[in-house]
Amino acid sequence: MNLLTNKTNGKEMERQMKNIWRIATYHNSYNRYSATYTISSRLSLSGTPLNESLIALHEILPKFQKENKLQKVQCVILTDGEANDIGYNVEIVRPNKLTVKQMILDIM
Repeated sequence: MNLLTNKTNGKEMERQMKNIWRIATYHNSYNRYSATYTISSRLSLSGTPLNESLIALHEILPKFQKENKLQKVQCVILTDGEANDIGYNVEIVRPNKLTVKQMILDIM
């Protein structure tokens, strides 16, 4: 999610900052029930996608660097230090093992 960007004019930046203030105010437990506005369910609080974000930076940072014609890019990550688990799959290739299809063909 890109909540703020430098590619906007002053009026749009003001609107973006007000929206961030509204999101923060909404999540304040006292104001959530008395707020006169709602927020998207995509902005609800849940686990921290820290690991996923770090992995995504491998694509995001070079693209950002190229688009903005920068020689060096620094990235600062503010986090609560806790992340969700990342699931992963590993394909194991065993060249000496026959597949079920090969076994059936060998029997015939």
